[in-house]
Amino acid sequence: MNTRTTAALAAALLTGLTGLAGCGNNNMPMPGHSSGSSAASSPKAGVEANQADVDFATMMIPHHEQALMMVTMSAGRPQSPEFAQLLQDVQKAQTPEITLMRGWVKEWTGSEPKMGNGMHSGHGMMDSDDMSALMDASDEDYERVWLESMITHHQGAIDMSKTEIAEGKNPDAIALARSIVKSQSAEIEKMRNMLKG
Repeated sequence: MNTRTTAALAAALLTGLTGLAGCGNNNMPMPGHSSGSSAASSPKAGVEANQADVDFATMMIPHHEQALMMVTMSAGRPQSPEFAQLLQDVQKAQTPEITLMRGWVKEWTGSEPKMGNGMHSGHGMMDSDDMSALMDASDEDYERVWLESMITHHQGAIDMSKTEIAEGKNPDAIALARSIVKSQSAEIEKMRNMLKG
């Protein structure tokens, strides 16, 4: 990857991170635990969704978006066949899920997803320093650093999904949460095996 491409990608990633892992570390509540400072809107009366559903979708959208950012920044890096396939799998699974969840939030609350001052770096989210470290990793180390980072990222998504399964109301959202637990647990196992070489 040449210097110009790296610089352009760095600028795009850091711009995206302003909204994803922003300055406020306590703005987004844990799923199912809404508070007065929650950036997520409340569900409208009469919809088959509760606050846990809204929080789940609102928080999972930027979580998925960051995963896709990590896929994008892998372009131009040396990739083992297994790693290349994993990148495709993540993109194929999470892109339509973002669209789906955005539609749910709009349907449930009457407004587009709101993230307040940005999602904190919890739930496995990488902050700007983490993303910079990944971007600056050598080609030799890149795949290992990416896999280690995505394992933590997936674990955060699984934790959020388990909360949705326990506390959510909307059957479609709960079904998605169950799917995320199953698919991302399998991907974690795959990534751990890849790290073992």
